[in-house]
Amino acid sequence: MASESSGAAVSLTSTAALVAEKAAKLSELLKGNNIADPSLDESSHDPYAREDSAVRRARSEVSSAAMDLVQLSQGPEEQIMQMAWAATDSNNLGVLVRFDIP
Repeated sequence: MASESSGAAVSLTSTAALVAEKAAKLSELLKGNNIADPSLDESSHDPYAREDSAVRRARSEVSSAAMDLVQLSQGPEEQIMQMAWAATDSNNLGVLVRFDIP
């Protein structure tokens, strides 16, 4: 998990504020590159084909900060359980594919 450069303790609130800040910056960059804001609406898909390195970096920063927020909200025990479950999820999918189970 990333830490704040100021040396202050990373908190849920400060990380949430960082996510919002990074998301606002990304939205501005997307507008500047004539790329629609991301949406979960099926009809709003717009690939990042026109993105430049600044947009790509901003997307990465938002994702990283959001993952930090998820990890802080989960806590250490749930993080470990999520990793364990993720490993068994792929094993379960392997069994479904191998035996052609719909």
